[in-house]
Amino acid sequence: MKVINRKLSKKIFLSGLSLFFLTSCADWFQGKVAMDTDNEQSSVSDFLTPDVEIDQLDAPEQVLASQGIYSGKIKITWSAVSDATSYTVERAYVEDKTSTVNYDELDFSVVSEYCSDTSYVDTILKTPGSSNVQYDYRYYYKVTAKNIGAGYEESDYSQVSETEGCGWLLGCPKNTDATKGTSTEIVKITWDAVDNAVSYGIYRGEKSNGTSMELIDTVYGNQTYYENDILSSEQGTEFYYKVNAYTREGTTSALSSIAMGYSLLPGAPSTPENVCVNNGLGEISRGSSGLNVMWDEVDYNGGTVTYCVYRNSSQDSEYTLLASDLTTALYTDKSGLKTGVYYYYYVQAVGEDSDGTVMKSPFSESGKDSESPALGFLLSPPTEIQILDGSDDDHVIVEWQDAIGAEIDSLNLSYGIYYCDDLDGTYTLLVEPDVTEKNSEGYYEYEVVKKSYYKLLTKNPDGTDTESVLSSAYAPMPAAPASVTASKTQKISISDWDTSYNSNNVYPVQIEWTAPENDIPAAYYVYRSSSPDSGFKKLTDEPVTDLVYIDYNTKAKASVIYYYKVVSLNNLYQGNKGTVDYGYGAITPDQWMREYNKTSLRSQEHLTLMHKANDMDKLGSETVNGDISGTLYYKAAIAGLGAEIVMKYTDYADYNYTYYTNGEWVIEPHFVFDGNSNTSSNMSANGSMNGTVTCTGMYPGSNYYNNLEIKNGAAGGGYYVISSWDLEGNEVYTSEEVNWKVGEEDR
Repeated sequence: MKVINRKLSKKIFLSGLSLFFLTSCADWFQGKVAMDTDNEQSSVSDFLTPDVEIDQLDAPEQVLASQGIYSGKIKITWSAVSDATSYTVERAYVEDKTSTVNYDELDFSVVSEYCSDTSYVDTILKTPGSSNVQYDYRYYYKVTAKNIGAGYEESDYSQVSETEGCGWLLGCPKNTDATKGTSTEIVKITWDAVDNAVSYGIYRGEKSNGTSMELIDTVYGNQTYYENDILSSEQGTEFYYKVNAYTREGTTSALSSIAMGYSLLPGAPSTPENVCVNNGLGEISRGSSGLNVMWDEVDYNGGTVTYCVYRNSSQDSEYTLLASDLTTALYTDKSGLKTGVYYYYYVQAVGEDSDGTVMKSPFSESGKDSESPALGFLLSPPTEIQILDGSDDDHVIVEWQDAIGAEIDSLNLSYGIYYCDDLDGTYTLLVEPDVTEKNSEGYYEYEVVKKSYYKLLTKNPDGTDTESVLSSAYAPMPAAPASVTASKTQKISISDWDTSYNSNNVYPVQIEWTAPENDIPAAYYVYRSSSPDSGFKKLTDEPVTDLVYIDYNTKAKASVIYYYKVVSLNNLYQGNKGTVDYGYGAITPDQWMREYNKTSLRSQEHLTLMHKANDMDKLGSETVNGDISGTLYYKAAIAGLGAEIVMKYTDYADYNYTYYTNGEWVIEPHFVFDGNSNTSSNMSANGSMNGTVTCTGMYPGSNYYNNLEIKNGAAGGGYYVISSWDLEGNEVYTSEEVNWKVGEEDR
């Protein structure tokens, strides 16, 4: 028998141990491989005392949006994020700038997917004008940082508030007006102040279309008027004015709407008085009848006087010339009158002096702001009509808000509810409800017998036409879908399944529903939100007639829950009854590995032996608890002339996810680990990993380690094998190979 020298044997043992600890693969202790043998090697000591490593990029900070600086665009800037190579910029907006904003419910959409700079210019209006409603909007921006090449997880969104990421356009001056014959020496131009303006430019021309205007002067500070001195040779000439605003940053607004003005030519006719609309307060119901504008005749030295009639409205502040050369003090306006609009009328007298010079009076003081405005409007149906459920299946509640003009004390308006069994048939009076009280939301409400269709009208017993035109048709709302089911990590039956995942490696969600038991809706709308009870965004412009819809959500992210509401619609596409379910798409094998690795990396933070400074102190075993549940058993030992590391998970979880269902919030573990990820090595520091970790939770599946290779003490190749199934146990994919570098790129 050959005798081995014990000292030599011990020396060989220690040599192997030293070799193991000096060249062994760090990630044996992770169950996840991060090093590339083509690059610098890492030792087990490097892993056991790891550097600070990045899993997810930091969220961008100091996101600032320009506020009232540019007339058609908003510039967004933010601080650079370490290791980010690009940024995604998303925008939402609120139309009412005075409203209270819930930032979590804003509907954001991407305006720049890959922005390489730390600033972005968002063009809202290509050609800003005087009437763009966007000037009153508030725009909100959020930014995420990316580094796709390195494989870092995209950052969280930047913060959003009134100071972080909130911007608006530079508005143009509103309500621009000019005096019309009130002075022989000046024309006074007035306008509303513009936020952030430090001065205003005044432009003038002689063409009514606003072309060929020239800058005539500039006023500074808070001054919102300008007095244009008129030469005697210019008296009586109609000039057209526009105004724009200048900011302290040196930018300018769009030009305002046009305002016509002129100075009085001495000897011109006097101003027409007592301008009124004799049938103007909701007394007629159809534009064909016309609004009769009347005024007192003007005496001009016994000569002939003609009249011009102008109009503006609650929808349009510009003066529109309706008629000229009128020889009588009466005009019937039939030019495109609409229900629901207030109209204001102005009259100008025109005469000729003895040498043929045209002389124009000032405009009548009969507008919106005068004590006795020449106000007219058509008798209009009520607004904001809704048909709601009644006290039983045979009744409904009709809701509506007042018709235009109801606030005028001299009017005594009432309402009628009509019905018909045929949408296009003849509607019959059902009831004239005697209601005077409104509910807390400002609606009248009245319960009636359930019919197929309803229309409402307004009654004015003192009018020429005592009834308005009928409103649009409304119908009872169908019942909500009996059930709605959104898929949860399921494989959807679509032909392009393998390529239909989005840029975040998330597959679509399929929403299915069943029709209500005692109703037959004509169609459905499908909505999505990140909240179970608010912020829902309609996903389709056209109603859905099938009982299934697939949501190809381009912004869906792994581990994010979405809520889907399906609303039943009548044949008028009206509906307000919906049913909600939560869902989320399956994820690709690569993304599954990244989600898995969050728990894998967190589990190692609980261990203590592997973080010891001395190599020999790293040997041994310990058991640690997960943050949520279960245990991780760790053992590192010398095995023959090599080493072996065991990591065994039992019902182990570190993270939760939450969702809302059946009227309550539910908390579940995100990933629950059961199984082993083990590593073994020989004296040459070559070896392999083995074991299987089976996961339950949000994305059930298994991770097989048997095909990972260890070469020269570092990960040298191979792949994970991933299988996944949905919450019902149905296969999503099986035995998919995932490269050993996935999930730890650049770690």
